[in-house]
Amino acid sequence: SDALLWFERAAEQKDADSLYALAQCHRDGCGVPKNLEKAVSYLTMAVEQKCSEAMYDLSECYKYGRGVACDGKKAQELYQQAEEAEYC
Repeated sequence: SDALLWFERAAEQKDADSLYALAQCHRDGCGVPKNLEKAVSYLTMAVEQKCSEAMYDLSECYKYGRGVACDGKKAQELYQQAEEAEYC
């Protein structure tokens, strides 16, 4: 879709919101085949850009093993980062 193309272009420029949107698309299979590993990759890039929503979502991935191996310590670190970034 056109929206997906624009998200991809913005993500190439490390736009946090676009990276997060692409992660959601891949997580939910919206406009692209569902791919949890790709979702985690986009979430990780969004976290690097200080996106608090991505921090929280990625913490959930690590907590429940969605697209990555379960890692409670990593999940807690990301959750704390999201909290410090004032995710609500």
